[in-house]
Amino acid sequence: MNNPLAAWAVVALCAVACIPSAVRAQALTGDEIVEQMIAHDSFGLESGDATLSLEIRNSRGDVRVRTLRARGDRKFDLRRSRVDIMEPADVRGTAILLLEQAGDRDDLQYIYLPEYKKAKRITGSQKNGSFLGSDLTYADLESRDAKDGKKTRLPDGKVAGQPVHHVRIEINDDESDYGHLDLYIHQKYHLPLKMEFFDRGDQLLKTLFAKKVQKKGGKIVVSRMLLKNHKRGTQTVLQIDSLDPEAAFTDAIFDKDALGR
Repeated sequence: MNNPLAAWAVVALCAVACIPSAVRAQALTGDEIVEQMIAHDSFGLESGDATLSLEIRNSRGDVRVRTLRARGDRKFDLRRSRVDIMEPADVRGTAILLLEQAGDRDDLQYIYLPEYKKAKRITGSQKNGSFLGSDLTYADLESRDAKDGKKTRLPDGKVAGQPVHHVRIEINDDESDYGHLDLYIHQKYHLPLKMEFFDRGDQLLKTLFAKKVQKKGGKIVVSRMLLKNHKRGTQTVLQIDSLDPEAAFTDAIFDKDALGR
């Protein structure tokens, strides 16, 4: 399909959403717009139980596919997420755990590799490493940059014919690969239709596109996204195959010592 959001009109007609007034939309600050996006859980991965497909394409066009299970919730208003690789067999059992921390403390991330039978913490610049060989990094899985960076609202625009707020986020973390992010957020549904990642020299590193928006489990989410790495000539597609946003979990699911079980 040439238009990445060609099905948007159908979704919009059947969606039930809270529509802010035009006056209120104009008055929103950059911080408020980003807060709305984070609260909406645009990718459906911060709450519930999801099955995902991760398609990784290198610069030669070779493709690898991973099947993932993602589970997440919030405790004391702090995000807890766990991702387990289900397929292929050679990486089955690998798991990643993310535990959001309050205040200025760094979020906790752990990776479990079956051959070592032990969870290892991912810290500092290690978070800039590739997530499962994709164009996503472990840092991309966190929302801290979006929450803590300095936000500036820029002139509104359109992406694929849809009205968007344009917000620039300046990254405060010295260990980050990014200097700033440009977010293009749908004015009604609070979904990021496009995200641009710039390095500290203002060079465009990566662009994330919302390729498909759907109602999954009664919730409107970006169900298929494409991340292009302009520097490496690679790309990653992440697709939500199923989502139960109401799934509930015990605390044991998010215990690092339970990874691999």
